[in-house]
Amino acid sequence: MTKGKLIAIEGIDGAGKSTIIKKLIELLNFHGYTAVCHQEPGTTEMGLALRQLIKSDIPRSKLTETLMFEASRADTSELVLSHELEQYDYVIMDRYIDSTIAYQGYGNQNSIKTISVLNDIAIGENKPYMRILIDVDMETAYGRRNKREQTIDSKDKFDYDYEFAKRVYDGYQILVANGELISVPNTNINETLQQLLYLICDK
Repeated sequence: MTKGKLIAIEGIDGAGKSTIIKKLIELLNFHGYTAVCHQEPGTTEMGLALRQLIKSDIPRSKLTETLMFEASRADTSELVLSHELEQYDYVIMDRYIDSTIAYQGYGNQNSIKTISVLNDIAIGENKPYMRILIDVDMETAYGRRNKREQTIDSKDKFDYDYEFAKRVYDGYQILVANGELISVPNTNINETLQQLLYLICDK
C-alpha cells in the first residue's frame, strides 16, 4: 500500500483555517480519496490533557510552554500519524511544526533554531509532504475573530494581544518568503478549496 501524504495547514486565528479543512476533507472524499484530520495540540489522550494545561492560566515559562506543544506533537506523531499514514491517502494536520515556529518562536520570541531542532525530534519520520498557510491580512482575521467572539464563552489567550498576533503574522510571512510554507489566500472559500485540491492532488 502506498504511504499517505501528511498535509500541514496553518493560519492565524480568524484565517478560516478550520472551516477550510473541514470542507477540504469533504471535497477529497467526494473525489474518491480517504482523508482524516487531527488538531494540534490534541489528538491523543495526553495531547488533550496538555491542551487544557496550555490553555489554562497556570504560570509557566515560555520554554515550558514550547515543550508542552512538542510533547503533544511527539505523542501524536508516534501513536497516531505513523499508523494513519499507512491507512489514509491524506492525513491533514490542523496546525503542525510551523505553528510552534510562528507562535512560540516569533510570537513568544523563543529561539527559532531551538524550536526547529525540537520539531525534528518530535515528528521523527513524519515530515509533512506539504506545508500550507491559509493566508489573510490582519484586519480581515481580526474582523472574523471578533464576530466569532459573540458566539463563544471564553477567549483563547493566543492571538488576543495585537502585538503578539502581529509577530505571529510576520513570522508566517517569513516562512512563506523562505519557501517553507505555500501561501493560499482565503478571500473566496470556493477558490481557496479548488487551489488546495490542485496543490495537494496534482503534485
